[in-house]
Amino acid sequence: LDIVRIISLEEKEEIIKVQKGIISYIPKSLIQSMCWFLNATSVLRYYEYNKPVSMLVHTSQMQIHHRNVATAIAKWIDNTPLDRIIELCEEIYNKETERFDIDKFRKGFPNYPIPNEDLKDYPEFCDIKEYICELVEKITHIPMDEEGELNYHKGIHLCIDNSSNTGINDENMHVRLAYPSSEKLIELNTSPGFIIVGGSTLSRGLTIEGLVSTYFL
Repeated sequence: LDIVRIISLEEKEEIIKVQKGIISYIPKSLIQSMCWFLNATSVLRYYEYNKPVSMLVHTSQMQIHHRNVATAIAKWIDNTPLDRIIELCEEIYNKETERFDIDKFRKGFPNYPIPNEDLKDYPEFCDIKEYICELVEKITHIPMDEEGELNYHKGIHLCIDNSSNTGINDENMHVRLAYPSSEKLIELNTSPGFIIVGGSTLSRGLTIEGLVSTYFL
């Protein structure tokens, strides 16, 4: 399946500088991967999918690196004008949907059990734009109430999953990955989006639900 995109050596060096805290802007390849996550999550919301959708970022085993990368991701979402995010998402959407269509999917996966006439094709970009706006309106760890119950929203849940995190930060936010219960999914009534940054805990059997975009070195 034609679903792998290569990170250049130059951009590999950039993400290493982000990890070390030398720079705080993220390379183009990570932006494109995030845009694909936004697009894919929006397509699933458009089709009324009601389960978690995730992006995995695994560039280092070092815990301080995870925090620096997560901070840079949140900074890009918060500081990039909405029109620019939409423009970048549309650019990557058009490029990728042309490159990998249903025919190419079927050739690469001929025994996929759903017949062609029942496969959902890509919607028009204009049909998913409102969901992209909804996602980037907020990016936080998972909020908690006074009783410690996790509360999910329609933006992006940014999780840092490693063994140094007990799970809760000073702002009473749940930092580690925790997907909503079936009751919470019904309450939210849409697909919650997760960007998960981490290392060894993500490569040793932790199930990432609805994984649509992976960025790793």
